[in-house]
Amino acid sequence: ITASVAIKVDGSSKVRYETNMWVLNGPDILATNEDKERNVFITHHKLPVQSSSFRLTFEPHSLTAIEIVRETKNG
Repeated sequence: ITASVAIKVDGSSKVRYETNMWVLNGPDILATNEDKERNVFITHHKLPVQSSSFRLTFEPHSLTAIEIVRETKNG
């Protein structure tokens, strides 16, 4: 089972955001690293977001941490 979630960041809809996601997952809900090394592991994803509203789909049987960073322009 996957889950899709709508996310809205307070602020201007014209601001760009960078989203960092760390996903802890394995092949199934009962997976561990006790018998097989790196059976369950963390992956990192960077997602550019063009507006303050977007959707994320979470992987089955996973734990996901999300960091949303507002992009700033230098100068």
